[in-house]
Amino acid sequence: MKKSKKLRKEGKVIIYGKDENGKIIYTGNTLTGKVGENYTTTAPQINGYKLDESKLPENSAGTFLDGTIEVFYYYTPESGINDQIITIRIINEETGEVIATPEVYYITPGEYFNHPIEVDKPYAIMDIKFDVDNPDGYFLDYDSDYVPGERTGRVFGAGIPNVKIVVNVKVL
Repeated sequence: MKKSKKLRKEGKVIIYGKDENGKIIYTGNTLTGKVGENYTTTAPQINGYKLDESKLPENSAGTFLDGTIEVFYYYTPESGINDQIITIRIINEETGEVIATPEVYYITPGEYFNHPIEVDKPYAIMDIKFDVDNPDGYFLDYDSDYVPGERTGRVFGAGIPNVKIVVNVKVL
């Protein structure tokens, strides 16, 4: 008579990054392991942010459970006192999911900004939107050759105030 092996269930740990306002700025690494095994996470490097070491998660290491464990690391922006902040988010317009780590750039007021945007398959760019803190005295646009359905684009401008650029994409 054969003895059957009992399969151990798997657990999952998802690592997130949040800014000082509690907004998720990073969703990424997922660890999996057998229930009862140990896990250890590390804080992800996020462009334009530094880890807030005063708020390290208590569950950064532990034991896999039957289910999902969420680990949140907190970050503060890295910037000069007078820098303008440009944030580029790439979002799946059908699900609202952020599909890449947001990019954050700091430029001095009046500095020219010219940045390519590229998305990986199976996504294609559907539109580019600007959320600007102060609409006066700036120039901001996207590449006029940009056609919805392409995988590349470009945003550029001068005298840009704090701006959030949202790139809506769709699976083609």
